[in-house]
Amino acid sequence: DYTVSLSVRDMNNCVTTKTKANAVKIEKFTLNASVPSPMCTNTTATANVSSNYFPIFCNWDFGDGRTSSVVAPSINYPSPGTYNLSVKATNLEGCRDSMQQTIVVNQAPVADFTADFHFTFKDGNHVLYENLSQGEYYSLTWNFGNGQTETTTDKKKTFDIYYIEAGDYEVTLKINNYTGESIEVKKVASI
Repeated sequence: DYTVSLSVRDMNNCVTTKTKANAVKIEKFTLNASVPSPMCTNTTATANVSSNYFPIFCNWDFGDGRTSSVVAPSINYPSPGTYNLSVKATNLEGCRDSMQQTIVVNQAPVADFTADFHFTFKDGNHVLYENLSQGEYYSLTWNFGNGQTETTTDKKKTFDIYYIEAGDYEVTLKINNYTGESIEVKKVASI
């Protein structure tokens, strides 16, 4: 806070001074910016940016060789790893602020499975399903196409599924990742 004084001198050399305490208040220019972390590869996130002065001009360094001058850019990383994100901001008056953030990027999960067909005349048609999904995820939901479904957090669990009749069955495996997204794969099991 600053006190301002104004002095006026007239033709007769008389001076009048007016002083006002706390007439000028200057707030420090501050930038608040963040990007969700952790995030998955090839998942796009938008930077959350706020400041006590607008407009502002930003220069981003995503930590992987890419840059942007957009105030709140969309960000994605094609490869897993740890990235040092930084942004430098300037307001119209030339005041500057900056911030840094470490972004952890995990491999996006990929849903996949195999089906091992083993037929017997005694028991009917059985198919052994095995999860081959990759990446970070916490649960799997199976739909075997015959009305039977299973949900599990056991990534190594196999399922021996019995099919009463021959035919084509659409089998779906949906994996749920830690950011709330689901990725699924569908394959046709011909019995």
